[in-house]
Amino acid sequence: MQIQAIECVEILFEYILNDDGLHDSVKSLLSHLHTPLLKLALLDETFLSNPKHDARQLVNKLITAGENWITDDTSTENNIYQHMQSVVKKILQTLITIIAIKYLVMSQRNSIPI
Repeated sequence: MQIQAIECVEILFEYILNDDGLHDSVKSLLSHLHTPLLKLALLDETFLSNPKHDARQLVNKLITAGENWITDDTSTENNIYQHMQSVVKKILQTLITIIAIKYLVMSQRNSIPI
């Protein structure tokens, strides 16, 4: 199952990077989601099997928003791109927090004298 999850996420990102309807800056932004979505696919089988999975719907909305955003303007005046950037940033920050908690738990589990 893990190999299938890895392959499915790889196919998704190949699709995103080869989508001529997406501006290069949007492709670059969405490519930052590769690791979080790969981790999710490995931990939650429903991500790949359930088309209504919240994360899948979010990715689909980000792709659709990116397809509708056809400009080189990545400035703060561009609400669509800025909103997409904010969503991606929150996802990445959450992943970093999860990794930090896991590391903390692993490093502290042997420190409790029993």
